[in-house]
Amino acid sequence: QCVQAKNVTSPSFQVFSNLCLKINAKLGGINSILVPSIRSKVFNEPLLFLGASIFHPSVYDINNQSIAAVVGSMDAHPSRYTSTVLLQQYRQENIQELSSMVKDLLIMFYKSTGGFKPHRVILY
Repeated sequence: QCVQAKNVTSPSFQVFSNLCLKINAKLGGINSILVPSIRSKVFNEPLLFLGASIFHPSVYDINNQSIAAVVGSMDAHPSRYTSTVLLQQYRQENIQELSSMVKDLLIMFYKSTGGFKPHRVILY
C-alpha cells in the first residue's frame, strides 16, 4: 500500500484504520459482510455484482486512449472484488470490449467460488 510520509509521521486512529482496511483487502481479507439473518433473499443464490467505468484523458490530450474498467465481486458476501482494465479508442463513451471483460470476470467468479455460476448479474 502506497502511503505519503506525512500521513504516517503523526497518524490519527482514522488514518491507521483506513490503511489497515486497504491492506487487509489487498491481501485477500474480508473487512465486512452482510449479516446473514437480515440480508436480502437475493443473496441465497450465487450473485455477481459488476461495476463499470470509463476514464477519458483531457480534451487537449488527443494522443492518449481512454481507459475502460469493469469490477466484479468474487465471493458470496460480496466483499472481495477483482477488475479488468483495457485501453480503448479516445473519447469513446461505450466500453468496446464489455462482453470479453464480463466473460473474464465470470470465469474468475466461477474459479473463486469453487465452481458456482452466478444466477444473477447486477451491473451498476
